[in-house]
Amino acid sequence: MKTKFTFILSFIICVGFLFPVNAQSGSDKDNYWILENFNQFPIEDEWNILQKNYKTLPNDINLTTIYANIEQGFDCAYGQKALRIRGLEESGSAQFTVPNASRVIIHITGKQKAADRGVVITRNGVEVFKREGFDRYQCIEFYEEVNSQEELTYKITAADATKKDPMVLYYIEVQKYGVNIPKPETPQPNYDAYWIYEDFNNREIELDYNTKMNYNTVPANITLKTDSANIELGEGCSGGGGKKILRIRGKEFDGGKIEFTVPDAKSVSINVTGKSTFADRTINIYKNNVLVQTFEHMDRSKCEEYLDEEPSTEEVTYRVEGSSDTYKPVGITGIYVEKYDPTGINTAAVEKKETLHFYPNPSSDIIYFSEKVLSAFIYDLKGKALFKAENTEKIDVSRLNKGIYIVRLTTQDGAVTQKLIKE
Repeated sequence: MKTKFTFILSFIICVGFLFPVNAQSGSDKDNYWILENFNQFPIEDEWNILQKNYKTLPNDINLTTIYANIEQGFDCAYGQKALRIRGLEESGSAQFTVPNASRVIIHITGKQKAADRGVVITRNGVEVFKREGFDRYQCIEFYEEVNSQEELTYKITAADATKKDPMVLYYIEVQKYGVNIPKPETPQPNYDAYWIYEDFNNREIELDYNTKMNYNTVPANITLKTDSANIELGEGCSGGGGKKILRIRGKEFDGGKIEFTVPDAKSVSINVTGKSTFADRTINIYKNNVLVQTFEHMDRSKCEEYLDEEPSTEEVTYRVEGSSDTYKPVGITGIYVEKYDPTGINTAAVEKKETLHFYPNPSSDIIYFSEKVLSAFIYDLKGKALFKAENTEKIDVSRLNKGIYIVRLTTQDGAVTQKLIKE
């Protein structure tokens, strides 16, 4: 019996050497540090003039910031909270130190629609990355394999010392030395949550006004209808630098207007300017045929924005016109429409069965439903469906990484959408 036991023990030890088991996995909090959990912090409207430390998860590494605040992110930041950092003119920066780093990934985007942001990243005081000329629709990734068992200090600042314009830091991941975790895909803008109607740079210059024309705009191919409008290079507030805009004639000249219809709009931003050096232009904006905004005394040096933040689950039609008593043209520089729900999930439909819920929340493994559901979906904050279950009373979430998710439950009587905190 003793001989048999010795043989089995020896066999197990040999197998262990032949097939080593890596106890570390991609979901093990000791394998990598994620320094981007800004959703745990409150929105901060004021800049932090003094240094501030954000204790990040999972290993409580300090992210030290100067002139930075927490805000809701847009586009590349997916509507989650992000860290906004002032430009070098105000010494804005974020800095962290990590030991035993195998790789470092940092994701950055701009803060405005103007493509004038920049970023510099240094490692132990040496510049390792620089990128200029991006806006909030561009996802910038810094990625490097370092395989260092020493402490490394990374500092993120703006690129232009003459500007105070902010950029946005929304994701940092540090993988520990010697741990093999597949590189994640670079996040892309959530086009299901944001429609953009301003991509006139994809159009050919049109020398003549078009009596009527439809532009299928990106990313949702919703039609932008125009009367007496053409594409041309912008000037002044139109951006300059070769940026194209949509120019529309005044009402006296065969219409002169644009029109588009969107469903489920959470907010709508329409950006306009004059077209000449004379402040003699007027722009009217209508919502469902009701005049909601008039901009007067416009020239090409004035940028104005109409912002509608009244959510609607119905279709809404917007129309932009030149003045009613002149043929003089005005410029449309950009139109942005945010969907009703930033996850891309329409939470307005057939809501809500108040008794329907799930528990526990937060949860680390299984969540249970208060009753059997027809379907259960789990989405990430980008609106991407991760799991689906049908005709069930529970769902296993143990495979999810720590973070916040959206759970959508549906029964014959209605549906409910709630946030889940995964521990």
